[in-house]
Amino acid sequence: MKYGTLDYIRAKIAPPARGRDAVAIILKTINRKAQLMRGICSIIDHADVQYRLYIGDDGEIDAEQASLYALLERAGHFVKTYDKPVSLTAALNELARAAQDEQYVLRMDDDFVFCSDTRVSVLRDILQLMPAIGAVSGAERQCRLHKPDPGLRHHQGFLLRSGSVLYRLNVHPDSMSFVHVGGIRVAIVGHTRNFILIRKEVIEKTPWNEQLVFEGEHTDFSLRLARAGFFIAFTPDCIHEHHDDGIPTQHYTRRDRTPGRKARERVFRESYGIGQVQNVNFRGPDSFKRMTRLMDGLKRTLRLQ
Repeated sequence: MKYGTLDYIRAKIAPPARGRDAVAIILKTINRKAQLMRGICSIIDHADVQYRLYIGDDGEIDAEQASLYALLERAGHFVKTYDKPVSLTAALNELARAAQDEQYVLRMDDDFVFCSDTRVSVLRDILQLMPAIGAVSGAERQCRLHKPDPGLRHHQGFLLRSGSVLYRLNVHPDSMSFVHVGGIRVAIVGHTRNFILIRKEVIEKTPWNEQLVFEGEHTDFSLRLARAGFFIAFTPDCIHEHHDDGIPTQHYTRRDRTPGRKARERVFRESYGIGQVQNVNFRGPDSFKRMTRLMDGLKRTLRLQ
């Protein structure tokens, strides 16, 4: 059996487990069969928690993919296919609502891969040990073509508002300061993205904003969690891999992302009074000092306005 194939999945897929500690793994895919099957194989091999798959697909489905979905449904997993394009956020909300006994929802992308460092149980432990945390994410290891030495990404950090500008301060995991909770390294952050474990009741109170087509949903979700009084945690003790094969993830290419960008600008302006989002990346031993100086300077500027 070859890894990443239907035969591999057929031989190894197991019925989903029931119970409050089980995890609903939700993902939306479109025209990325090879990436999806690779991701499912990695979950089968490396998931350290009981889980049930919830997959949404609004792309073209060939005979092999139809067989895959039939196989998953017979095994007790959930598959929703659409006959027309559906936004990422709308699909995620529908998949999260379909979760049954699971009290935890793991949001991932179809080009994410579980590996030996992917310890979802660690994310769940943080939610169980820290009741004020509504969502927690792990670190992402980027794996691109032509880059044989993948490293961790800075997809987490803090949000700072100055007038109508929102600064997204992205901090590399190597430069963060952690506390230890139950032997797990944990940091409270203002934003994170993608591979994130969320309490089901949190999603029920603060679902993804379906006005956002594709862009901006990560920052918006972080802002919605903060408004609802939930904290976000990050730990480098759970690492997943992002295999960027250079294949578009949505119905449109980067050149055709104007609708998504306009939706993001409208939502951020109407919901938060934010007219601009700026990324500031920090990495290195003095990154926290530099970030603190920037935040202090922005706060002084804001007080003078």
